[in-house]
Amino acid sequence: MGGFRELVAWWKQSEEYGWLQEVHSQVLQQGVKDLERAYTNLFAGRTAPPRYRKKFLADSFRYPQGVKLDGRQVYLPMIGWVEFWDSRPIEGMIKNVTVSRDGTHQGFAAWGLRRSGRRGKAACSGGATGLPGDAR
Repeated sequence: MGGFRELVAWWKQSEEYGWLQEVHSQVLQQGVKDLERAYTNLFAGRTAPPRYRKKFLADSFRYPQGVKLDGRQVYLPMIGWVEFWDSRPIEGMIKNVTVSRDGTHQGFAAWGLRRSGRRGKAACSGGATGLPGDAR
């Protein structure tokens, strides 16, 4: 995976891909991890090759940490505070947040939560919330 990380670092310094500097580093690192996992699973015979995505069709990115909640606002690093509405209560510690939009450009956030389960084991659950157009 170090090769992918070095390649992203090199791209961020280039003129052609300099816009990558506007993206939070953890979002880029998470994308590299996802790509590496996809190819590891492919070469192990567990899955089909990763598919290329069409731009603007189902865009998404994930923050593995650094997200904060304050009432009806969520802080997304390098984006800022964004208002949202809950489809259900957020109970537990936020593990990660995936921000996405559908074909109609409606924004959503899916929370990966860590909640205490039986015998102290961690269980994850998620809930979707709607984000206004500012988060896109």
